[in-house]
Amino acid sequence: MNDNPYASPQTDESGDAKPAALGTLSRLGVASLLLALFASVWLLIAVAHVRADRTNRIPVVTSEGPFAGYIATITWTALAVSLVAGILAMIAMQEAGRPLLLAIFAIALAAANFGITFYCWVAIYED
Repeated sequence: MNDNPYASPQTDESGDAKPAALGTLSRLGVASLLLALFASVWLLIAVAHVRADRTNRIPVVTSEGPFAGYIATITWTALAVSLVAGILAMIAMQEAGRPLLLAIFAIALAAANFGITFYCWVAIYED
């Protein structure tokens, strides 16, 4: 039995910290990954509705579909959600004091959202 009043699930009987596994779940880590996935889905929806007409020298960018009037709003909101997901993932790792696998995936996905959005903007507006 553990008679140490200072022992917790993160410490052993002597009060020393237990080594934590890389894949340990954290609520903030899970939330950040879900937010990054949510932002990715909305960015894919936005990209699916954008059309670029390159028959002239300057491309004409239009939107088609049910979200046609909201493409800019969806894109900026998804990028803001990606930023929040990345910040939450960093907070989760700071609180845990170790790298968390889900938080690392969330940071990578949030960064990929920014990179892929920039790439799509360059591809659409290329001259």
